[in-house]
Amino acid sequence: KYAPENTVLEFDVGDFFAYVEQLHRAKTIEHIGISTHNPEVAQLAVADGRFEMIMFSVNPAFDLMPSTDDINVYFGDYDNDELAAKFGVMSVPTVLLFKKGVRADMQVGFRPKADYVAWIEKNL
Repeated sequence: KYAPENTVLEFDVGDFFAYVEQLHRAKTIEHIGISTHNPEVAQLAVADGRFEMIMFSVNPAFDLMPSTDDINVYFGDYDNDELAAKFGVMSVPTVLLFKKGVRADMQVGFRPKADYVAWIEKNL
């Protein structure tokens, strides 16, 4: 849902999420995650506390820029130092793990899949 600035947003997952939770309880699926390019959606998912993983674009600044036909608009300094500082991001890739809306751990640098799986399972 999109709302005007300074409006409290609600994360509505509806009936589909009830079905996903049922599959999770039955161990048909192991983890519940979400993928987004929108920081507001990511923050809502983290605050919601039901998602175990959020996949986020490496450079979401491009997804947030207004539509344009001028390709030159896409070349410039679009770093978000404030957001990076808030989460302690100093290099790419940085993977943040949240539990119930609170950052629980962080991995910096590329890792093999097995390392990520062990790291996530350790933090569940």
